[in-house]
Amino acid sequence: GRPNFWITRKFGVPLTTFPFFKSKELWRTDSVSIHSGSALQVTSMLPLTEIREGDLYFCLEERTVRVCGQEIELTAKEFDIFALLILNPRRVFTYEMIMDIVWNEPYNAYSRKTIINHISNIRRKLKLHSEIPDYIKSVYGVGYKFDIPHTKE
Repeated sequence: GRPNFWITRKFGVPLTTFPFFKSKELWRTDSVSIHSGSALQVTSMLPLTEIREGDLYFCLEERTVRVCGQEIELTAKEFDIFALLILNPRRVFTYEMIMDIVWNEPYNAYSRKTIINHISNIRRKLKLHSEIPDYIKSVYGVGYKFDIPHTKE
């Protein structure tokens, strides 16, 4: 495959999350130790990548999204898109970038509709009630970004 820095060369933006989307392996290393006479123990070597923003909770390694404590069931691609956006807040991702990073496929005539449908599904699933902010913002004609809502004072 391509080296991890390919995305920087192609799009001119560094993405620390890039290897996550290209890898089929686990994102954190677990060490497994067997103690005589005891059950199998799995100990995490690295901390979890967690984001808490208001009522929203995100955990990359557990592939978990919760709103108001309720787990949100996202498909694999929906989660990957959401992870790309939330791990890079306020950064605009074009349709071409999303297609390349999440699907690892070139942009084509059907790509935009596919991405729009996935984003629509994510937004619908996250919006448990009207007070939940819209975390994913459209950048008209360009793509999408994760935007941290402004608190009303």
